[in-house]
Amino acid sequence: ATGINGANFNGGDADPTTNNPGGNGGTLDVTATTGDITVNTQINATTGGNGTAPPPTGGTGGTVNLTSNQGTVNVSNRILVSDRTAGRRSAAGGNINITSHRPTGVAINISSTGQLLSLLDAAAPGAGGKIIILADGANSQVNVGGAIAADHNVNDPSLIDIRQTGAGGQITLTNANLSADIIKVAALGDNGRLTIGGGNISANTILRLYAGGTTG
Repeated sequence: ATGINGANFNGGDADPTTNNPGGNGGTLDVTATTGDITVNTQINATTGGNGTAPPPTGGTGGTVNLTSNQGTVNVSNRILVSDRTAGRRSAAGGNINITSHRPTGVAINISSTGQLLSLLDAAAPGAGGKIIILADGANSQVNVGGAIAADHNVNDPSLIDIRQTGAGGQITLTNANLSADIIKVAALGDNGRLTIGGGNISANTILRLYAGGTTG
């Protein structure tokens, strides 16, 4: 109720004298039934440290799910669910799911200091990371001003999917930096609006920017 001062759901570290992989990232589920969710300290759910090489990669990335039934999800710090750093390379990307059912006003806000990261070395054997942001209020808004990155590998593409499905919902990207294999940003309501100002969007294979309503 008064805030979670950081969360560490990383997998366990391997014995550094062995060639064992680090443990899998954990899962954090947070649901606010009436109020807001504010992330202003780091949340980590990535893999543990690997032993001496080999192996080049360790466990699979973790999962962070943040859901607000009536309020706003605010992210102003880093959420990390998989890693490409030497010694901590994940075998598969992690997943981040942020959802708000707030009917009006700002439903989801990723501030300029917010980071949603599912990092992965290109040689990792497992699936790419997935980051999904969803608001469905009739007149609510998704604001993204930070960095969202989902890395890919040789086998399975990574995904960033930002959606507002309400009739008059809005998505605003302001100096946001998005990077993934597949990026989809869609305001799907009849009066939905997608606004992009500044920043960088880098999609390796597919980029879809969509406001397809009759007056959207």
